Amino acid sequence: MASQDIHVHICHVVESTSAARLVSRIEASVVDQGLAQTVQVTAADGATREAVEAANFVVAVVTGPDEGCVPFFADERCMREVEWALEAHIPVQPVIHTVNESNIGALLSLNNNTKPNITEKLAGVQWLALEDHDPEYWAVGITKLGSQLGRAMRNGGY
Repeated sequence: MASQDIHVHICHVVESTSAARLVSRIEASVVDQGLAQTVQVTAADGATREAVEAANFVVAVVTGPDEGCVPFFADERCMREVEWALEAHIPVQPVIHTVNESNIGALLSLNNNTKPNITEKLAGVQWLALEDHDPEYWAVGITKLGSQLGRAMRNGGY
């Protein structure tokens, strides 16, 4: 599948400045490297189901309860977007900042069992840790993201 056929949706807690920083860098990198034709990012009021289902790959930028924001897995907008993607069999790639890499289990538990199917599905996916302060580490992370995207497209999703 050529990059012109790939549409990526990025969901995140919109109030989180650390998520916004990662989202901005991911969006620019995916476009700059030609990994996708379009990248859509969650708006302040959340994405529509149609917008999520128009994507063929979803990047979930997972954050914890930082900056006084609700964590990703407790954010109703994020859970709704991931649920729509999973229902439509669209691959979801969890991405986390390296500072939270050792806390994946704790972050998953912040779901409070409101959407156990989501945490179960994402617990079984290889998460990508990105470091936005180290250009070399960032490049490796984006290369891995591109590989995951390509693999998902070749395999037709999950």
